[in-house]
Amino acid sequence: MNTHALDNDIAVLAAHKQQWVELPIARKLALLQRTQQRLRDALEVWVEVGAQVRHTDPHSPWGVEEWLTGPYIVGTSIVGYSETLTAITAGRLPAIRRLYTRPSGQLVAEVFPANASDSLLFNGISVEVWMQDGVTAQNLHQHIGGFYQQPQPQGRVALVLGAAISAPSPRSTF
Repeated sequence: MNTHALDNDIAVLAAHKQQWVELPIARKLALLQRTQQRLRDALEVWVEVGAQVRHTDPHSPWGVEEWLTGPYIVGTSIVGYSETLTAITAGRLPAIRRLYTRPSGQLVAEVFPANASDSLLFNGISVEVWMQDGVTAQNLHQHIGGFYQQPQPQGRVALVLGAAISAPSPRSTF
């Protein structure tokens, strides 16, 4: 596998990581909104191309997979990130489906599925965030969006790799 293009893309991200860090939340929200509009503009083409690659009819039952593993995942991720940034800006917690404490005392937040649609479309798939030691339900608000509480946060690039046959988990898209 030739990774030259991927290496170049990662280098571009690394070169601009601090610009992203310093971008105000309001600008990030505006970019997410613009990305959502561009996604709407590209829906049909995205699904058509995906169906061609998989040699399926985009209007058949198999074509539904193209919608779910592409535009739907990205669109719901954009909405989720926007809602989270809005909550952080307002000084409140983002939507968390359920909080519970493991027998070890570790706090866990169930974050996906986020709603009934997600539950139906992604039956059996769930996402949990296991908090670091010392994070409790009472002090969770102090740890959510901690990056935005730092006086001079440093940018970083993280690469999330997956070996899924289909799409990545809904919130690992970006």
